[in-house]
Order: sequence, then C-alpha cells, then structure tokens
Amino acid sequence: MIAAVDSPNETESQAEPNSGDMLEVIVPKAGAVVTNTLHCHIVVAPNGPFTVTGTYDDHSTFTVNVTNLPVAVSGPAPCPTAATTSSFQGTYIFSPGVSDAS
Repeated sequence: MIAAVDSPNETESQAEPNSGDMLEVIVPKAGAVVTNTLHCHIVVAPNGPFTVTGTYDDHSTFTVNVTNLPVAVSGPAPCPTAATTSSFQGTYIFSPGVSDAS
C-alpha cells in the first residue's frame, strides 16, 4: 500500500508540489524475500507489516533512507544469521507520477 502524507505545515490553499510532503509504503509481513549469490535468504518484515517513509516531491521522486528495516536471515556462513535489522537508501521514480491532488 502507498499513502501520501502532506507536510504538517501545508495548507489546502498551497499549490502542489510543495516541500515537506512524504510518502509511506507499507511492506506486508514477509513482503520481500531475497536470496543473494552467497545463498543467504533474507526475509523483509518477517514478523509483521513495516512502514517505509520517505520524502516525495508530489510528482514522481520518492527518496528513502531506512536504518531499521526488520529482517530475518538464514543460510550458510558467511550469511549474517544474527541480523535482525538492515538499512537501505534509494531514490525511486514513479512513471507515471503520483500526486495527492490536494
């Protein structure tokens, strides 16, 4: 699920896009599973949904910097099987763009 979150300083009379808007992406329980070349099996959000929040320009660019992504890792050494969180950064471009029309 994706949800727009308007800036707390935004008024409905402001034209879009404006600064401070955010976008939330809900990763469902076990919503992403990755197996890498070392045969590490990584499950994202293993115990329940996780909300990824990042800045959004009200047009097409979503930027995230997540430092507490819940994960479960299994596999042979050197897989970090004790890891319970991970981090990632990214910039995503939606095409077509998405806006909240406010």
